[in-house]
Amino acid sequence: MATLNTGPSLADHFDLPKVALTGAGFEYFPRCDVWKLKRESDVTQIDWRPFCESCASVVLIGLKLTAIERLRRYSPHTVANAIRQFRRMIAWGVIPRNCDLLAPAHILSFNSRLVSAKRHYLGHVASFCKHWIDLGYPGIDARVGETLATITIPGNRKGDAVRTMDPTAGPLTEIELQGLVTVSKREFERGNVTLREYTILRLMIMLGGRPGQIAALKCGDLKSEFDRGIGATIHWLNVPRAKQRDVTDGRPVKRRQISLELAGLLKACVHDAAQACWVQPVSCDSRPLFPTRRGNDLIGEIEAHPTSQEIGSCLTRLGKRLGVVSERTGEPLHVTPSRLRHTLGTRANDEGYSPLVIAEMLDHSDLQNVGVYVGHTASIVDRIDKATALYLGPLAKAFAGELIAGETYAVRKGDPSSRVSDESANGVGSCGNCGECELLAPIACYTCPSFQPWVNAPHEALLEKLIAERDRLVDQGADNRLATVNDRTICAIAEVVKRCRQHPEYNGGPA
Repeated sequence: MATLNTGPSLADHFDLPKVALTGAGFEYFPRCDVWKLKRESDVTQIDWRPFCESCASVVLIGLKLTAIERLRRYSPHTVANAIRQFRRMIAWGVIPRNCDLLAPAHILSFNSRLVSAKRHYLGHVASFCKHWIDLGYPGIDARVGETLATITIPGNRKGDAVRTMDPTAGPLTEIELQGLVTVSKREFERGNVTLREYTILRLMIMLGGRPGQIAALKCGDLKSEFDRGIGATIHWLNVPRAKQRDVTDGRPVKRRQISLELAGLLKACVHDAAQACWVQPVSCDSRPLFPTRRGNDLIGEIEAHPTSQEIGSCLTRLGKRLGVVSERTGEPLHVTPSRLRHTLGTRANDEGYSPLVIAEMLDHSDLQNVGVYVGHTASIVDRIDKATALYLGPLAKAFAGELIAGETYAVRKGDPSSRVSDESANGVGSCGNCGECELLAPIACYTCPSFQPWVNAPHEALLEKLIAERDRLVDQGADNRLATVNDRTICAIAEVVKRCRQHPEYNGGPA
């Protein structure tokens, strides 16, 4: 006969501790009606008040005791997800008022009410219930485990935005990503983007991190050492792991090697964090890398960490300010952490990395979610002919300069060094920048705001040359990233060609 974990007399043998610790070592108070579960990057709340009002104490005690045990092994987010489904069962009337035993009928009723797209909700309940039964805590019929074993529970459907290359939620195309990188760097150098904003964006692009991982970074996570094997200093970042169900390791991190450029940005952020006078005195290594001020009071280093939401909002607001236009929608690019993460996975697939390597890059614990990237590309089209380029050009708005009638209208007219020529020494425009430039002319000029292309110059010939080179690379089987490296420049030149054709000074020559 199945054992019933029930009865007030049994519940009396189980006391809730006054204080408990999560697997990451943070305190919370199990006897409270609302648990506030802190992490470095956010606070997760579990509200027990609906259970206090609707369930017998024996069920509430069993739920809480099981939650305490699970919080020692799993993240607060994972445990809170399960409790959220039990609350849904109460709201739907699946668990009746004053219920003193969670029975198989309640599980079957809940499952029958879930639409197909939400069937994975039962998975949160199933894992929790099996643990509850194994622990022997009161409030659940042991036959619930047998019932759950007869139900096929689907996983959460993921990856639709990636599979469909959704223009507002899916991965960025190469043209969009190049635009985001180019414009953000330019605005950072001009002082219109802060060090904090630019570094967070670069971290997201290069590492594909989740907002919680970026928020939890500490100054001491940036490391450098001299590698005798290559005779150079290497830099890496100990990135806190996120969405790991088993959190018994305290603060698990993954070592990620970073570029010299990103290391320089992070070192500047460490310097700024050390100067944050509103954070209580602690060693520099323990300070949050991106400290966030909260009022005028002195706060502890944990409270000074930004939340996941603050990191995500910072990125989204920055994207709106930069105003990079998507060639797919003709609208400003919608920038979110998940889109940049999806972009990294898709580009890694383009470059031929195996699912195992992609999972490692994205910090997945297994391969179940990596398959969405396989077979998908970050390029909007496999081939770009001249007609396509002329159509995409005005939509992408990649051209950042000013079209002028001729050299005599240039900002630096009369200065021979301002002339920009193609490889055949044909002049294509003028450079308005008086400083030194290390960019490759004329290819890089078309996306530079200092460039002033001339109306009657051989832009169309350059456009055809770049398209032909792109086709050659595709035909030779080059990886997608190499073949599409000039896609944004192609769009910029195409936009110049169209503007030239519409200009009153255009004479129908080699535009």
